Amino acid sequence: SVLAYPDPANGGGHFLLLAGLPEHLRGPRDGPHIPREVTLVIDRSGSMRGDKLHQVREAAWRVLSQLEPDERFNIVAYNEVVDVFCAEPVLATTHGRDAARRCLGSLSAGGGTNIHDALLEGLRQPAAPGFLPILLFLTDGLPTVGRTSEAVIRDLVLQGNPWNRRVFTFGVGADVNTPLLEKVAFETRAS
Repeated sequence: SVLAYPDPANGGGHFLLLAGLPEHLRGPRDGPHIPREVTLVIDRSGSMRGDKLHQVREAAWRVLSQLEPDERFNIVAYNEVVDVFCAEPVLATTHGRDAARRCLGSLSAGGGTNIHDALLEGLRQPAAPGFLPILLFLTDGLPTVGRTSEAVIRDLVLQGNPWNRRVFTFGVGADVNTPLLEKVAFETRAS
C-alpha cells in the first residue's frame, strides 16, 4: 500500500509505503518461537480527543489481536494520572483480549500529559523469564505535567529500565515532540 501526500512547496511531498508478504506466501516459523511481552503505554490527555484517541485505540487493538495466546501484554493509560490495566502482564488469551478491548473502549481524553510517570510505570512492569519485553509508547505531544525535562525523560529510559525493554515510539498528529521520541527509541535499540 502506498499513501502519498503531494506538497509542491516542499519539493514534491511525502509518501508512506507499507509492504509485506501475503499470508499464503509466509512459510512456517523457522527456529524457536520467542514469545513477546508487550506493554502499551497510551496517551489519553486532552489533546488526544477525537480522531487521535480513536486511531490509538485501533492501533492498540491491532497489536493485541496479533499476539499469540502464549504471549503477554499490559496497558498503561495516562494523562496527568497513570492507570494500569493489570498489576502485571496477562496472557493474550480470548479472555485477556476481551478485557483489553473493554479497557481500550473505556478510555476518554482529558487532562495533561505526564510522559515521565507513564514511561516509568511501563518500564517497571515485571518481565517474565523467556519473554521478549517490548514497550510501545503512543503519544501526540509534549510533557506538560510532572517531570517535563526531556533530559530527565531520556535518562529514565536508560537508567529506569530494569528489563532492558525496547521502547518503540509512535507519534500521533502533527504536534509531536519528534526529537524526544526518536532519542527514546534510539537509546533502547528500537525505532
